[in-house]
Amino acid sequence: MKKNLLLAVVATIFAYIPLEIIWRHALDQVPLTLHKELGRLQWLAQPSKTSVIPNNYIMIIGDSYAEGLGDWLMQVIDKGNPKFNAAHVLHDQTGRDVVTFGFRGGSPSWTAVFQAPAALHGIRLYRGMSLADPDSILVFFYAGNDVNDEMARLQFLMPPDFDHARADDRNYVYAYLSALGTHAENASAARWHPLRNAHLFDTATKLIKLLAKNWGHRRPSLDATDPLFRGGGQYREDWSRYEQSRITFVTRDGLKRYPASTVEPFAFDTDRDIRIAGLWLQESLRVLKEKFPNSNVAVVYIPSPAGVYDLPDGTILTDRIRTPTSETRGPETHFSAADLEAADARVRKEIHRAAIEVDVDFIDTRPYLRRRAFDWGHLHGPNDAGHFNERGYTALAEAIEAGMRATSSRTVR
Repeated sequence: MKKNLLLAVVATIFAYIPLEIIWRHALDQVPLTLHKELGRLQWLAQPSKTSVIPNNYIMIIGDSYAEGLGDWLMQVIDKGNPKFNAAHVLHDQTGRDVVTFGFRGGSPSWTAVFQAPAALHGIRLYRGMSLADPDSILVFFYAGNDVNDEMARLQFLMPPDFDHARADDRNYVYAYLSALGTHAENASAARWHPLRNAHLFDTATKLIKLLAKNWGHRRPSLDATDPLFRGGGQYREDWSRYEQSRITFVTRDGLKRYPASTVEPFAFDTDRDIRIAGLWLQESLRVLKEKFPNSNVAVVYIPSPAGVYDLPDGTILTDRIRTPTSETRGPETHFSAADLEAADARVRKEIHRAAIEVDVDFIDTRPYLRRRAFDWGHLHGPNDAGHFNERGYTALAEAIEAGMRATSSRTVR
C-alpha cells in the first residue's frame, strides 16, 4: 500500500514538472486582468520583453506612472495582454527588454529601496528563475505628487522608533534606508516555502479562490481583484471636464481646453518639503547603486500635467491634504503661468541636485513633453486627467530614449 502510494506521488510529480515548465514559459500570455493572481511572478507577464525572463534589461521603478494607469489602459484592458505604458513603447522603440515595477501611491524612497528590490528578489526565489540584475535602472520621479507622498510617509507611516527630528540628517536617512533595503529581501521571502515552486498549482488555487469570491459578490467569474484592472466595461471618452473649463493651453492648431480644477500638489510644496524629499531620494539612489553596482541608474523627471502644457493664463489647482487615514482636496487656488514655471523649477532643480550628488544620470522629460503637447495636443485624459494617455506614454518613452542616448548632457534638449 505504502509502495503504491509512493509510486503515485512520484508519478504525479514527474507528470507535473513538464506542465510547470510550459506554464512558466507562457506567463506573458496570461491576460492583464489576471496578472495579480500570478503573485511574485506577475512582473514576468509583462509583454515588454522578447521572452519571459528578460536579458540585459531596463528596470523601471516608480508609482502609477511606471504602472501605466490612464486612458490607454482603460481602452485596452479587455484585449488580452496588451501594451499600455511607457515600458511597452520603450521596448518597441529600442528592442531592449523592459520590466516596470510600478507601485501606485508609493513614495519614491519606499518604492526604490524596498518595494522594487523585494519584488525582484521574490522572482529569484523560484528554482529555475535565474534573473540577472538589470543593465539599466530608471527611477521615475513624478513631480505632481511625489514630494507630497514622501512627506506623508514620513509624517504618518514611519515606525515608532524613527527619530522625526533627524528626517533631514543625511547620515541618519542613509542608515535608515540602508537597513530598509536589507530588510526587503527578508520581507519578500515571508511565507515562502519550497512547495510554492509549483507556481502553476499555486496560481490555480488562487483562481479557484477568485472564482468563489466573485461568485459571492455576484461579479463575473474571473473579475480582477484590483478594481483598476477589471475589464468588462466599454471605454467611452468623457470630455465634459474639459468642455466646462475656461482654462486653455497653446497648440500648433490653436487653443485647447485644460480641466479645472485639478489636484496637483507640486504647486503647494514648501521649500522644506522639497528639500527633505530630495534628500530622501538622494539617499535612496545611493542605496540603490550599492544594491546594483553594475547597473546604470538614472532619474527620470516627469512633470505634473500643469507643467506639460503652455497655459498662458495659468490654471486652477488644489492641494492634496493628507491625514493618517484619509485625504481631501484643498481649496482652489489660481496659479499664473509664471507661478507654475517657478513651482516646477523648484522641484526639478532639487531632484537634479540629488541625482548629481550621487552621480546618477538625470533625464528631464519636461522640454520634450511640452513640445509634444504643442504638436499633438492632450497628452493626458480625458477620463483620467492625472495620467498620460497613449500619446502621453509614447512621448514619455521617446523622451526617455533620447535621454538615455545623450552622453554630453543630463537633460533632454
